[in-house]
Amino acid sequence: MRRNASSRSGSLASGAERPEDGWTRAELEQHLREEHSTFNWLLEPMLERAGFQISEAGYGSRRIYAEYLCVKTDGSAGPITAD
Repeated sequence: MRRNASSRSGSLASGAERPEDGWTRAELEQHLREEHSTFNWLLEPMLERAGFQISEAGYGSRRIYAEYLCVKTDGSAGPITAD
């Protein structure tokens, strides 16, 4: 039986050898590449539109995750509109 989406986290080394046993390394790589490769270009504008200034951003050596230090720049969340 396949694992559910909440089991997708973890390192690539934790990939199962057989698809029947869970997410394989190849499946994990594809998931990261195709579903999360553009995450920072979505998250960073959302933070800024919500009134935060990104003071620091760290992306890790493998660029699998990001860490942000933000400062609230105003008192309102402001509307999010399409450009």
